[in-house]
Amino acid sequence: MSLRKFIRKRRKKDVEDWYTGDSETEDQSCFVRNGTLRRSYGTHTEFIRNGTTRRSLDNYQGMLHLNTLQRGELKDLRQQNEFQTKRANMLEAFKENQPNVLGRDREDEHQKERRKLEILYMSQEKENKKLEKELEKYKKLCHASEKNLKEQCERSNNFEKQMVVVLGHISKLDTTTLVKEDIEQVIQGVTSQLNQHSKLLSTIDERTLETSNDVKSLKILAQLRPEIIKKKKMKSLPEDVKSALQRLASLIGPRWQELIPALGLSPSCNELGNSSRTSSEKFWRIIQYWYNSDQEVSLTSLITACRKIGIDIVRDKPMPEYHQRILQRQTQGLINDIIDVHHVVPYLQTDLVMSITMIEYIYSGADRSTRILRMLDSLTVLGENALPVFVKALRESGHDHLAENFKDCLENGAADEKMALPIIDKVQCFEKDSQCITVPINIKEFATMKTKLELCYAEICKNEHMKTNNIKFEER
Repeated sequence: MSLRKFIRKRRKKDVEDWYTGDSETEDQSCFVRNGTLRRSYGTHTEFIRNGTTRRSLDNYQGMLHLNTLQRGELKDLRQQNEFQTKRANMLEAFKENQPNVLGRDREDEHQKERRKLEILYMSQEKENKKLEKELEKYKKLCHASEKNLKEQCERSNNFEKQMVVVLGHISKLDTTTLVKEDIEQVIQGVTSQLNQHSKLLSTIDERTLETSNDVKSLKILAQLRPEIIKKKKMKSLPEDVKSALQRLASLIGPRWQELIPALGLSPSCNELGNSSRTSSEKFWRIIQYWYNSDQEVSLTSLITACRKIGIDIVRDKPMPEYHQRILQRQTQGLINDIIDVHHVVPYLQTDLVMSITMIEYIYSGADRSTRILRMLDSLTVLGENALPVFVKALRESGHDHLAENFKDCLENGAADEKMALPIIDKVQCFEKDSQCITVPINIKEFATMKTKLELCYAEICKNEHMKTNNIKFEER
């Protein structure tokens, strides 16, 4: 085999090893090949001394050296590229997973810190408000104390000036010890007298205040004397008569002369009336004489006496029976369709005399149906015009369809008397109402005298004096 073929084969093999060989095997093979080549090159150069072969060997050695350098650099570059790709992949994976968790933790920590700061800020604001209030109080106290100190300073300055003037006058006089002792004694006596005088003045001021209070109390007693006399006398009267007289004294009082024969009293009672000053005092004197007399003292006798003088303190006619039947027949529909009683009751107050206790009784129902039943129950004791007034109130309050039903029933009143009434168990409707005292609809005497007085007044009680005492339930 010639040297050229051998060199070609080695070069071809080195190139193949460079493309396919590992790092350790490449270094060893290169080392072995170089060593063998060098030995072979040395042996050949000993026997062959041709110029052409030397140049080819030198060129081959230079190429081998370049190949080994290129392979080492490529190896380093390949390792660096692999390391960089692995590092880039790790960074991307870290960025995909880790930043969200860290961001959430940071956001949670930020929110916690923000809440803590808000709580601290709120507490600080409260403390600042408290401090501001305390500072205002302290400022007021400081201003008051400053004023007091200024006044005291002015007083002390004036006193010092007076003392300086007095001492100047004394210095001009004889300064012997006897004179000084006399002056001191005189000063002590004057001061003691001044103290006594101040005490007397304070006692006089206290006495004047007491006397002024006594005078005021006497004036008040003088103004309230008729009412006090009335209260003293009213203690012995029955409760129902007392309540009726208290409510109607302003109406019956001016007609006390007509009331004397109506109560069955002797004409000598006129002297009792003439001895009094005001009409209310005359009225209560006559009532006291009536109570001490042999006449019956009751509510019925008072009602009959008032009727004799033309004053009906209760309505003399109840709601007609067919009106009661119509009202009872429409009860269920009213319970279903009326919005609430506060829409209707104000319109009833304009035409019917409704007492405060009645209105409070209606409005104090537990639920809507209970309040409506209380209103319908109260209508039966408000006179013969109560149902037409109720129909008018329904129309004015926006319940026109209910008013039309009543209109048809009122026009056919005679036929309605023969119709059967629906069964409405009012006890069941009021079973949850502890304050309910129902007034039966179908009774002839429709209420006792006491109940009528508690629920309604006479038509004459519609004047402005009685209306001012009513509560405006529309505002409620």
